[in-house]
Amino acid sequence: MPSLSRVLRVVFGALLLAAVGVLEVSAHANLVRSDPPAGAVLEKAPQAVVLEFSEDLDAHFSKVKLVDAASNVVAEGPGAVDPAAPRLLRLELPSLAQGSYSAVWQARSAMDGHITDGSVGFSVGTASPNVSLLPPPGSPLPAQTFPPAGDLLFHWAGYLAGCLPGSRQLVLWPVRLAAGLP
Repeated sequence: MPSLSRVLRVVFGALLLAAVGVLEVSAHANLVRSDPPAGAVLEKAPQAVVLEFSEDLDAHFSKVKLVDAASNVVAEGPGAVDPAAPRLLRLELPSLAQGSYSAVWQARSAMDGHITDGSVGFSVGTASPNVSLLPPPGSPLPAQTFPPAGDLLFHWAGYLAGCLPGSRQLVLWPVRLAAGLP
């Protein structure tokens, strides 16, 4: 019979491998920074919007367009992913009048195929209420912040509970009960 320490080492090793696998699978192409930055008030209109992501992008799917405060499309896009820097999505802009704008983007990770989307707002000229609702430059980005310990424990408890013998029956029990099955 194997010793308790050997069993614990095997269990710990399996959990460690599972954790590394989950971390790799949960990766997404999240926005890391933008030029102009979110919430920026610019004196002069930019010539382009450049979005940088945490992973390489799928150039055939990832896109960005620029809309004004009335949601009119100002620059249709789709923008371009630089083959030399596949984490950058660039949209060339026409001449912009004073006002507020949002770069609305959708990105697909070349690594895992997951799709993320969002927008980056900025103003040309004076600040507008639409842009001031965005987090100020320098705020922590969701892609760079670690989730709270309670969330991690809750999710891992769920993963581990799913591995326990009988967990399938426990999950399916309400369904079977509702269907009138034994």
